[in-house]
Amino acid sequence: MFGYWMPQIIASLSGRTTNFEVGLIATVPYAVATVAMILWSVHSDRTRERQFHSALPLLICRHHFGRDQPHTHARSRRWR
Repeated sequence: MFGYWMPQIIASLSGRTTNFEVGLIATVPYAVATVAMILWSVHSDRTRERQFHSALPLLICRHHFGRDQPHTHARSRRWR
């Protein structure tokens, strides 16, 4: 969701940037992620610990996706 709105956020924060410059700034996180994934896979191949190198990113994503979800409980809906 953040990636969809990122160019608008960058443009509103920077003020005097062109659309091309906003596009270049918006590609930085994806370029860093690409390099990180390649380095992570190379390290996984060298150490031959593929389970750990697969489980750790999945657990991190699970934690962050679970944290971003709204928490509603049946008890709180009953007392509204």
